[in-house]
Amino acid sequence: MLRIFAFFFCAASLTAFNLMMKNQIPHTFQSKINDILNKNVVKGLTIVSALATTSNLIDVVNAAEGDTVKKKKPKVMETDLGIKYIDVKKGNGPSPYDGDFVVISYSAFLQDGTMFDTTEGKGKKALSFRYGKKQIIPGIESVLETMQVGGERTCTIPPQYAYGSKGVCLDKANGDQCLVPPNATLNYVIKLKQVGAGYN
Repeated sequence: MLRIFAFFFCAASLTAFNLMMKNQIPHTFQSKINDILNKNVVKGLTIVSALATTSNLIDVVNAAEGDTVKKKKPKVMETDLGIKYIDVKKGNGPSPYDGDFVVISYSAFLQDGTMFDTTEGKGKKALSFRYGKKQIIPGIESVLETMQVGGERTCTIPPQYAYGSKGVCLDKANGDQCLVPPNATLNYVIKLKQVGAGYN
């Protein structure tokens, strides 16, 4: 067991030393890393992992402090209407213009994670409509505006750009038996599958 720890310690020290010699780590952090290597082999291995997988100094410092290497967070964007979205996959086809025929697939969720609608799965069909002609809720059109065919986005649509104060209810007067409750914020996963020229 002692031989195994000694081996890992030497490997950690050698990796850190090689990177220091290449000036990849400023001298202000070298002493801190050396101290940790001397006191704790496990933390030393964490540092080696960080040094081996990234050239970002922040990751090295996080490892020296005992944190795991932080993964890059997805960038949250906003449409002109202020709808937040994340590009899961960027497309390389055309974007829709007013009057174009558009084909999308989607899954729609309430804030508690309940799926209330989807075009995915056996027996389901993608949704076709004319872009810019108010044939779908404004929030989805806003998200589609800068998408390209082949792209996929997740988004959060506030009620004023979804189903508003009415929601989607069987008893609209009393707001009972609602598929979408009144004033509900919704989450969508949207895939832009096709864009075809239409007539304005």
